[in-house]
Amino acid sequence: MGRCDMPIEKITDALKNKRVLVAEDEEICRRIVETVLQKCDAEIYLTKNGQEALELYLEKEDGFFDLALFDLYMPILSGDKTCQKIRESGKSDAGSLQIVGLTADLRTSEEELLEKGFDALLEKPLQYEELLRIISND
Repeated sequence: MGRCDMPIEKITDALKNKRVLVAEDEEICRRIVETVLQKCDAEIYLTKNGQEALELYLEKEDGFFDLALFDLYMPILSGDKTCQKIRESGKSDAGSLQIVGLTADLRTSEEELLEKGFDALLEKPLQYEELLRIISND
């Protein structure tokens, strides 16, 4: 992952008031993502697995979420299956919602995830600047 060239203030402004859906089964990772997004005044919706995230996505009106961050390996419903179900949901924003995969598994191929419907991949532990660069790169 490359270094972030964009000033943090500009990135933070880009995330202000954005609605972000997070699916992460590990408590510490959820808190790290939450802390980063809180610093940007983003509106955060935390879930513990893909099934919870999918249900929340489906119950909200189309276009409600600006971004989704999904751990790839979670119980009940994995991040890639959650992404696939969102893309196939038929909602008007299903193809345009930015979905970013999160993983500690360095063997995971970004190309493979892009084929599964993800827009980007971030490695854990999360780097503040890299997360914000990816998120704000509309």
